[in-house]
Amino acid sequence: MSIFNKLYLIKWCWVRLSLNHYFESYGKSDDRRFLEKIIFKEIFCGKQAKILFVGVHPESEWYSKIWSNNPRIRYECIDPVYKKLNREDFYRSRIQDLYGVEDFQGKYDIVIMNGVFGYGINEPKDIEDSLAAAKYIMKSDAVLIVGYRKSDQFCDVDTKRIEELFKKVNIPGVKNHRQENLHSNGHCFVAYKK
Repeated sequence: MSIFNKLYLIKWCWVRLSLNHYFESYGKSDDRRFLEKIIFKEIFCGKQAKILFVGVHPESEWYSKIWSNNPRIRYECIDPVYKKLNREDFYRSRIQDLYGVEDFQGKYDIVIMNGVFGYGINEPKDIEDSLAAAKYIMKSDAVLIVGYRKSDQFCDVDTKRIEELFKKVNIPGVKNHRQENLHSNGHCFVAYKK
C-alpha cells in the first residue's frame, strides 16, 4: 500500500469516527453496513474517481459528506422523486434519462445502484434502460456495483442479463464478484466492468 493510500486510510478512519453516529444509527441493515464499511472504505482509499450513486433516501443522503472530505472523489447522486437535496451534485431525474445525453457519456468511474431494482426501477423495460444508461455513462474501465434483493420467492434483477452487458469483477474491498448479506431479504452485491 502506497504512502498516499495509507494517508487516505487514516483520513477514512477519521471520517468514520466523526460520522460514526450516521454509520450506526437507526439499526442499519447488514447490507448497508457492508456498503458503508467495506465498499466505501476501498473506494475512499483507492484511485481518483467520479462516482454516481443512483437512488437517494434518508439512509444515504448523507453519503456526500463522506466524499466531500476527499479531493480525489467527485460524488454525485440521482433520484427522480427525492426532493430534500438541492445541490449541484444532485440530479432530479431517472438514470434511464441519462442515456444519449452527451454530457454524461463516459463520465463516471463508479456507478452504484443499491436497492433501486424493485424500489422504483421495477418494470423489465426500465431495468433494461437503466442498465443501458449505466453502461453509457461509465468510462471504459469503470465499475458498476449493484445491490439487490434475492430470496426463494423473488429476485429484483436478473444478473444473467447484467452479465450479458458487463464483465464480472471483484467487488471493491472484497475478493469475489458476489457478496450475499445476512439481511432477511437476501440482499446481495455484485460488481461488473464495462
